[in-house]
Amino acid sequence: MCSLLVVEKYRDRSRLFQIISVFCVGIFVGIVLLIAYENGLATNNWEAPANRAASGNSNIDHSPVVSSVSGADAANTALDAHHTDPRQDSTSSTSLKGSADSDLMKLWKANNDFESTVRSCFASDCYNIAYDMKDGTKEERVGFLSPDTRGMSSLIKLLGKASKKDMNRDLHVTLDTHVPPYGYGGNHGWTRIVRFVRRIAPQAESLLSQQDKLAISPALYGLQIRQLVRWHCRLSHVAAHTRMLTVFIDDFITRPAVEIYKILGFVGYKASRHDILQAMNEFLDQTLEELDMDVSSSGSGGSWTLSTDGTSVIYKVSPNLAHEGIHALENEMEISDSLQAWPCKTFKDLHDMKGVERLADKLPLENESLAADCKGEFVKCSVGVDRKGG
Repeated sequence: MCSLLVVEKYRDRSRLFQIISVFCVGIFVGIVLLIAYENGLATNNWEAPANRAASGNSNIDHSPVVSSVSGADAANTALDAHHTDPRQDSTSSTSLKGSADSDLMKLWKANNDFESTVRSCFASDCYNIAYDMKDGTKEERVGFLSPDTRGMSSLIKLLGKASKKDMNRDLHVTLDTHVPPYGYGGNHGWTRIVRFVRRIAPQAESLLSQQDKLAISPALYGLQIRQLVRWHCRLSHVAAHTRMLTVFIDDFITRPAVEIYKILGFVGYKASRHDILQAMNEFLDQTLEELDMDVSSSGSGGSWTLSTDGTSVIYKVSPNLAHEGIHALENEMEISDSLQAWPCKTFKDLHDMKGVERLADKLPLENESLAADCKGEFVKCSVGVDRKGG
C-alpha cells in the first residue's frame, strides 16, 4: 500500500530515484558514524598508561567463542569486534629460546589446544537466575572464579575503583576457587560467572615454585597441570548452560581497559572511559605486577617469547619439565575428549595415579579448595561426584 502511494505521488521516476538515493545515503552515513563511535571506544586511549606502555607483554587475543549474542551483550562484544586474533595475524610471531626448543614448541601447541576449548556463554537461553535472599529480596550473584587467586584481590579493587561501586555489596561479586557443582545450573548458586584463565604450562611451574624453592620434579609438574585442566573442565561444562564470561589473563595484561569494560558490562555496570583510565592510573601497576607472576616463574634456560607489533612477553618454562608437561596436557585433553566428556576426571583421582600417588599431597592447591563447596549457602550437591568431594 505504502509503495503504491509513493508511486502515485511521484510518478516522475527520476524524482523517486533521487528520494530513494538520499534515503540510502542517510542510512550509510549513520552506519559509518556508529562504527566510528565504536572504534573510538577501542582506540589506543584504552590501553595502559604511558608508564606501562613499554612493560613488555603479549598481545595474544583469546577472545572467547560465543554461540550467540543477545542485544543486552552488545556492549560486551562491540569492543572485541575491532581486535583480530594475533595468532592468525602475520605481524605476530613466537620464538623459543633454550636447549629444548622442540619440546617447548610442542608444549606451546598443547597449551594452545587446551585454550581453544575454553568457552563462554552469552546466548539468551543461558541461565541468568536471581536468588532469594533471607530478607525477601532477590539478588543476582556473580562469581569471579579462578583456581589461582594470586592478583585477584587487586584486580577486584581495580574494578571497584573503575565502577565506583563496592564490588561485593553493590555488584554482588564474590571471588571463589571452588568449581560449581553439577546440576545443569540449578545447584551452583551463581547468576553469572566470570572465569579467569592463565597459561597453564607456566602457571603450573609458577604455583609450584611459590611453595618449594627446590627443584620441581617433572612428575609433580605434570600433576599440577592435570589439576588445573580438570578445574577448567568443570567450568567448561557449566559454560554449556550458565551465563559465563571467560577472561584470559594475557588479554587483561595487554589491553586492560578493554577487559575492564567487558567485565563490568557483564556484571551489570557500564563504566565511563574517564573512570576506567583513572582507576588504571591508580591501581594498574600493582595489579599487573601480581598477575605477572607466571611471567617471572622460576624457570631458567627455556622460554616462550610472544611478540606482536613490538610488544613481547616472556613466559619461562624449565626445559626439563617440558616433556612431562606435553604428556600431561595431551593426555588430559584426550581422556576428557577436549573437556567435553561427562563427568570430568576428579581431583581425587590424582591421588590414585600409578607411580605418583604420594606426590599429589604436595600440590599447593588443595582438593578441598577446588572441589564443589557443598556446604555453601546457595550450593546444592546432588551428584555423587560432588558429594564425595570431587
